[in-house]
Amino acid sequence: MGISTETLKSYLLEKTELFDSREPLEITHLTNDEDHYVEGYVNYIYRIRQGKKSYIVKHAKEFIPSGIDLGRLDPGRNYLEFMTYTLRAGFTKDSVPDIYFVDQENHLFIMEDISNMEVLRFFLCHGKKAWILGEKIGIFLARSHFLTSSFHLNQQKMASLALYFENEEMRKVIVDFILQPHEETRNDLDDYEIALYRILKELTEKDLIWDDWLYLIDNFVKKRQCLIHGDFHSSNIFISSQQMKAIDMEYTMIGPFSYDLGYFLANLLSQFACFSVNPDFSKAERLSMTEYLLKMFADVYSSYFDTFTELYTYQTTKETLQTDLFLSILQESLGYMAMANITRTANSGPFPDFDNITSKKMRFVAKALSLKLSENIFIQRAQICTVEDFLTLIVNVRNSFLSDLTDESFSYVMVNS
Repeated sequence: MGISTETLKSYLLEKTELFDSREPLEITHLTNDEDHYVEGYVNYIYRIRQGKKSYIVKHAKEFIPSGIDLGRLDPGRNYLEFMTYTLRAGFTKDSVPDIYFVDQENHLFIMEDISNMEVLRFFLCHGKKAWILGEKIGIFLARSHFLTSSFHLNQQKMASLALYFENEEMRKVIVDFILQPHEETRNDLDDYEIALYRILKELTEKDLIWDDWLYLIDNFVKKRQCLIHGDFHSSNIFISSQQMKAIDMEYTMIGPFSYDLGYFLANLLSQFACFSVNPDFSKAERLSMTEYLLKMFADVYSSYFDTFTELYTYQTTKETLQTDLFLSILQESLGYMAMANITRTANSGPFPDFDNITSKKMRFVAKALSLKLSENIFIQRAQICTVEDFLTLIVNVRNSFLSDLTDESFSYVMVNS
């Protein structure tokens, strides 16, 4: 049966036991190919309501609506994602939605509706704070990573896991679409967008940065340390006062410990740049939010490393926990953080973290600051040995950037970029 808004009702009543045929079903299509603010960019997402019950249906697309031709994607990734939820529920059950039904043939599964929680990206954009969040994210990632690594699994089980979650098509999407900067093809860019794109070009033409950039892409492809989420950003995290739940796990594959950390923390770096200058908030609100974001960085890293160490302590293994393992995770994650932040920031498409700033001029300033932070992270990441070193760096770069920001310097950037 072809799945669509029109056929979904009869499909659900015929194939599942979740609904009562005597009661009306309310079906809402949550995604479309034009609105990239809506989740489900590579899937069809539906909300199904009947009485007090509410579910989410996720149905895989075969093609991504994008100016970049990535070809057909195997919709079988939908079942792989279902298996990922099942696996991670065994590690951190409270951090993933419940799954109620899967149809491998039709590339569809039904999961818990968590829309009573808030999407983290917009939660942060509104200047809200959840003090438990950094700790919960660090614990979720550390448990997911450690328990799917060779620290926990024997060689045979590790090989089987890597083979089952090879997911090469989605790996290609990450490498070609997420990690690579792309040339701007639009011919209607405004002056701010042109200036940002030129800054991006200047950054990626610096040998020191580009050589490191290519190294990190190669590292992502070749380093097979654990099962990673692969798309762990702030729109794929839902929160409430006491809970955190991660969604959208179809990019799950074997990769480096550092990637999920860096990719997520890139969102915090964007928010840090935005709240350093956003005139829509008072000075006191901006200060409070940037201090909160700095604490978030510290909490994510500390809970990740503490949880990893705790799991290792209780794990019987012949491997020795290398003393430099955490340092390499930290330094690599900083690189992935900078990469993700640069490609997102310089892209002329919609990006809620920055679009939240109503002034075009100050939106440009926030993006320019974000790029300056990323540039310095790239250049100095090999010398950063602690999280405190990193936090000191971004505060100092931010303060220097803002102290140098005058009307004259702003005009110079716009003219000469």
